[in-house]
Amino acid sequence: MTAAMMAAALGACAPTTQRPEVDAKSLRTETNQQYALLLQNHLEQRSLFDGVVHRLSVAASDFCDARINWRTGFLTLSTDDVNGAAGKLLATAYPGLSSTPMVISVTRGSAAERAGLKTGDLVTAMGGFPIPATKSFLESTSARFNRATNAPITLAIRRGDQTSDLVITPERACDYPSNIIVDSSMNAFATEKDINVQTGMLDFLKSEEELALIMGHELAHSLRKHGGMGAKGGNMVAGQVAGGVLDVIAALGGVNTGGYFSKSGGAMARNINSQDYENEADYVGLYIMARAGYTIDDAPKVWRRMAVSDPSSISHATTHPTAPERFVNLNATIQEIRNKQAAGLPLIPNEQPKAVETPKAPAVGNP
Repeated sequence: MTAAMMAAALGACAPTTQRPEVDAKSLRTETNQQYALLLQNHLEQRSLFDGVVHRLSVAASDFCDARINWRTGFLTLSTDDVNGAAGKLLATAYPGLSSTPMVISVTRGSAAERAGLKTGDLVTAMGGFPIPATKSFLESTSARFNRATNAPITLAIRRGDQTSDLVITPERACDYPSNIIVDSSMNAFATEKDINVQTGMLDFLKSEEELALIMGHELAHSLRKHGGMGAKGGNMVAGQVAGGVLDVIAALGGVNTGGYFSKSGGAMARNINSQDYENEADYVGLYIMARAGYTIDDAPKVWRRMAVSDPSSISHATTHPTAPERFVNLNATIQEIRNKQAAGLPLIPNEQPKAVETPKAPAVGNP
C-alpha cells in the first residue's frame, strides 16, 4: 500500500461530525473550576481526617509512653498557605479567604471547641504574634498550633465585626503525625513514626465511624510497635490479595486499586507474624475508638463492604486475616467492651499473662 493510499484509508476512519467550537477561555474557566473542586474536596477530607485522628490520639494518650504532644483540635487556612495559582483557586472554593488564617474546622469535643472557637473565625495573632504560613497545602495546618507542653495559647479572633481573645489549653495526645497521600489506591498504613491514609481509602469510607475504625487500627499498629511493617512490610488495612485480575474486577466495579492486589502478591511471606499483628491492631484499635466516644456497634460492617470490593478477602488470607474473621473478631471485641462499660471497668485492652520463669534448682556438687 502506498503512502497516499494509507493516508486515504486513515482519513476515512477520521471523525466526520461537525461539533460546536469551544473557546479557550471557557476551557480555562472550567479547568480552574475543577481544580477548585479538587482542592475543596481535599480540604473537606483533611478536616474530617484531622478531626478523627485528633480524637483517637487524645483517647489513646495513656498508651503512648513518651510519644506525647499537646493538641488544640482545629484547622486554619489562608491564601499564604499555598503556592502560586493555588491561592486563587482556594479563593474560588472559599469566598472571603485571605492571607489571614481562617478556621475551616473545629473538632467536636476538642480544646478549641471548649474555648469557643468557631468555623469561619479569623485568627489574627497567636500570643501577640502573626500566624506563620505553612507554604505547603498538603501539610496539616493544625500542626502550627500543636505544642510540646500544655501551656495555654492565646488567639486573637475576628468574628464578623467583633474581635476577642480566646485562650485554648491543648490536650494531651499521642505524637504520631498523620498524613493523607494523594493516591487512588484503597490503602492505609502505619509505621512506628506516623500513620497514613490514601485518598482512595477516604473515597471508599462512608462515615466518620468507618474512618475512625481504620485509623484506630493504624494508630494501634504504631502504639504496639509492629515495626518493620508499614508501606514496605505489608501493614495495609486492605491487604488481602489474589492477583492482578482482581485489579481489573475492582476497576469495573468502580474501585481503582491502583494495582494494589497484584503489587501485594509477593508480600505473603514478608512477616511471619503479620496476621497476628493485624488481629491485635483491630482489637486495640476498637478500644481506642470506644475510648474516643465513637459508636462502635456498626464498625465491623466496613469489612462486609471490603469483601464486596475484594471478593478474595472472604476466603483468601495472606498477610491479613480474612474479612469474615475480622468481622467476627470485632463483634467479639464489641461485646467485651460493652461488658467492661456495664461493669464500670476502664477500657484497657486485655494483655496475655506474662510467662513466669521457673527458678532453676541449685546445682548439686559431687560428694
